[in-house]
Amino acid sequence: MSFLNPYNYDLLEKVIKLGEFDKEKIDLKEYFGNDNKIVLEIGCGNGHFLIEKAKYDNTKNFLGIDLKKNRITRCREKEEKYNITNIRWIIGDAFTLFDKYLIDKQISFIYMFFPDPWPKRKHHKRRLFQKEFLISLNRVLSDDGIFYFVTDYEDYYNWCKDIAENNDYFYFEKLSNENEEYIISIFGQRWKKAGREFYPFSLKRKHILNLS
Repeated sequence: MSFLNPYNYDLLEKVIKLGEFDKEKIDLKEYFGNDNKIVLEIGCGNGHFLIEKAKYDNTKNFLGIDLKKNRITRCREKEEKYNITNIRWIIGDAFTLFDKYLIDKQISFIYMFFPDPWPKRKHHKRRLFQKEFLISLNRVLSDDGIFYFVTDYEDYYNWCKDIAENNDYFYFEKLSNENEEYIISIFGQRWKKAGREFYPFSLKRKHILNLS
């Protein structure tokens, strides 16, 4: 027997569903109704991290994307519970969102916490972090934007590090594994209690001087 509340799919009425989206591009400034900087979490789950961020920062807009509508329903429940007005949600695949739908340079901060590491070698092609992902990231991230990533799986960290250190767009920077932001997320809380090691890094743009 489940003690969770049943899913109220009526809460998804105002959520963007990529599989049903009929416009060429998603204008996030129009979606939020202002020009505030946008914080995006890839794989937002039930919204623990973004909700906590948005509750205490009304100077930014917060956007979560996840593949599963049940998770986004739980996100919407939290949004309504805390009466948060600067947060929005998308159901769909993050690479598709980046590659097809986002207008250039509208995202200021992107978080990707504890993604599925797909540990078997034959499944590595399913990992989101690929060379093609960085090309799309370069297009959607603002000029001063930052991408944050953390995993508890060292092999995935090394995979990302190898790709990131051999790209034309971003500098790779290893971060402290004691960053409280990672711990806010549900997996951050869970894995910290389990004593797991975190492997975080950030990507910032390579600014090339125009000497012409």
